[in-house]
Amino acid sequence: MKIDKQVLQNFILDFHENIKKPLYDNGYEGNKYNVFDILNINSQELRHSDFLAFLMNPERSGNLGEQFIRQLLVSLSQSYFNETLDFFDLFFAVFKKITVRREYKNIDIVCEIELTDKNFVIVIENKIYAGEQFYFGKSEKSQLEKYKKTALTEYKNYTPIFLFLSPDKRPASDKDWIAIDYNFIYEILCKINLANVDNALKTLVTDYKKLIRRQFEMEADKELRDIALKIYNANKDIFDFIFENRPNRTNTTAEQIRDFLSNLDFIRFDKEKSKRQNSNIIFTTKNLYTICDHIYFQINVNEMIMWVYIENGTEKERRIFDMKETARFKNLTKIFYFFGDKSKNINGVKKFDDMLLKNNREELQAELEKILKKAFAPDGWVAEQSKCIFELLKK
Repeated sequence: MKIDKQVLQNFILDFHENIKKPLYDNGYEGNKYNVFDILNINSQELRHSDFLAFLMNPERSGNLGEQFIRQLLVSLSQSYFNETLDFFDLFFAVFKKITVRREYKNIDIVCEIELTDKNFVIVIENKIYAGEQFYFGKSEKSQLEKYKKTALTEYKNYTPIFLFLSPDKRPASDKDWIAIDYNFIYEILCKINLANVDNALKTLVTDYKKLIRRQFEMEADKELRDIALKIYNANKDIFDFIFENRPNRTNTTAEQIRDFLSNLDFIRFDKEKSKRQNSNIIFTTKNLYTICDHIYFQINVNEMIMWVYIENGTEKERRIFDMKETARFKNLTKIFYFFGDKSKNINGVKKFDDMLLKNNREELQAELEKILKKAFAPDGWVAEQSKCIFELLKK
């Protein structure tokens, strides 16, 4: 298909109905800020257990806690206990008391539930990446067997429910433990009515659903990806054209750095060498070039770092770059100039990428220019390294 203004115009006019609506109707929630991503707890097993215990506890989460417990019991009655747990009894049950304990005798979550005519204790062991612990030479052969024994001893008047939670629904070593996964938790959360829930709690539940949906590859997410693929295939030429013309931090940043270097009097900018490698910018100083034409500075725009390298140098020049021969040259041979805040420069690169993705080209240019002015100042890194090399080559 030939992409022209009319094709793009029709694509925009139909965008809501043909692109956005099918995605949002099937659960797409956008890439908004997520409190769990900000706190970086997505892979921390303890934090998942903390949040689940919070959800289950009416003293902390109010009506949300009772809803979660009710839906949990109802779902278990449908999937695992249809003969021993009555769906209607649980659905209309009156809760007298719910007590949630975290790390009680090393058990991840213990939830005591008192109804008008029956009591339950739900014991949850949560394993995201770690496996079960097994014992040798002890009466209990595994931690699950130990936790079950504790619960049966301390909750004699309660009907026990043992849940082994993992991302992949891996089977438990003890047959009395029911294997569930985070898809099971996700489905329970989807059944909770958030209409009358406090806005802060509503945000937490919504963010947590997005987190586990993404982290543990929910079935719903796979369906959403299938829909996205169908939309892409139906509009492939247009999407490919848009992707080809989307903001590219490497190209944009390289262009800005080249413009900056071209305006510096003491820099000899090698346009031909730089042109052959879009992500690398190669230059030297005019002072250094007077005695050597094959020692260069290079900026890698992908990683936002700068260093000095030698191309087919003489034996004397190669010795200069040998740390064993020249202790004075240690800073030059070992230390790169980073455009970010840390040695791996992750912060610097991410900062520039974020600015470009937000279409903040002017802010990106201002930030980059501030860093470049510092690096190329009369007493900056480039001038110091150039002077060091010049003095060593003169000897």
